[in-house]
Amino acid sequence: KGSQVVLNGSASADPESHQLKSFRWFPQGSSDQLTDASGKPLEGIVAIWTAPSSDTYTFRLEVSDHADLIGKANCTGTVVVP
Repeated sequence: KGSQVVLNGSASADPESHQLKSFRWFPQGSSDQLTDASGKPLEGIVAIWTAPSSDTYTFRLEVSDHADLIGKANCTGTVVVP
C-alpha cells in the first residue's frame, strides 16, 4: 500500500511577474506525467501523488505562463511507507 506525497509548486514565479497558467508534474527523466489514484494527470499548483513503495523519488514540475513559455524545476523527496 502506498503513501501520499504532497507536491507543492507555490514557490514558482514568472520572472516578468505574469500569472502562471499551468502546473504539470512528472517523474524526473520521464515524459509521462504523474497521475493521481484515479489515473488523472497531476496538474495544479498543489497535487497529491501516491507512491507505490518506500523509495527516494525525484519529481519535475513544468509551469507555463500566459505566453505558453515553459519553466522546469526538479525536486527530490524520500517516501517512507509504514
